[in-house]
Amino acid sequence: MKAFVTVGSTRFDELVSSVLHAETQYQLLQHGITQLIVQFGNGKEAFGTPKPIKGISISGFDYAPEIGSYIDSSSIVISHAGAGSILQCLRAQKPLIVVPNESLMDNHQLELANKLASLDYLITCSYRDLAQGVEALFSTKLKPFPEPEYSAFRNVLSDVLIN
Repeated sequence: MKAFVTVGSTRFDELVSSVLHAETQYQLLQHGITQLIVQFGNGKEAFGTPKPIKGISISGFDYAPEIGSYIDSSSIVISHAGAGSILQCLRAQKPLIVVPNESLMDNHQLELANKLASLDYLITCSYRDLAQGVEALFSTKLKPFPEPEYSAFRNVLSDVLIN
């Protein structure tokens, strides 16, 4: 099983360091994760030369033109709290841990993550508590994210095309 971690287009060294910490790796391994792929953005120094615990392989990259294939091929995703990343993971129906970047001012990411967690679509935690977040992900029954509803748009489009 594989876990994919993404920090998006920002720098989020705390998340990168936390996911590489032995305690987090141990929790992942306890739940069958044997491969960890980290999209570290501008945080190459934080990624450094990872020290995997026995049983886990770790690889990483800075950016990719599209991360959908990484999400699709993963068993779980650990993501920063960017709305686009969250929505992409939820639409792919992947178990998701969202880690808001607490250093951002006027943190709407935290509000979004907390709201979606309260609806049981994902788990949210601080980078400081990522190992506990992994445990929570595997012990919580998450709800599937609803499919998009396009009927309102279709109705408006129909009205425009008919008139």
